[in-house]
Amino acid sequence: MTIQIELSSEAEARLRDEATRRGQDATEYARQVLERQLLLAALRGRKPPKSVSELRPREPAAEGTNWLSEISGQWPGGESNEEILAALEDLS
Repeated sequence: MTIQIELSSEAEARLRDEATRRGQDATEYARQVLERQLLLAALRGRKPPKSVSELRPREPAAEGTNWLSEISGQWPGGESNEEILAALEDLS
């Protein structure tokens, strides 16, 4: 499937920077991010979005903070942090 997404110039730059940092093509990195989000939605017991328009924008973590430390221990499901991290590791 091919999807075309229009990003703000700031979001596109962040996507390219993160892909470069990981040694990946921006398109491949975006695909992996979307697949992870779909997995997380499934783990939460929610249905994955049916379209890109259903995806809600995320607020970036406050500057100088680590997003993972902000959400650690706050998972709404019954899975432990270790189970979630293992599932994400299986994707990579």
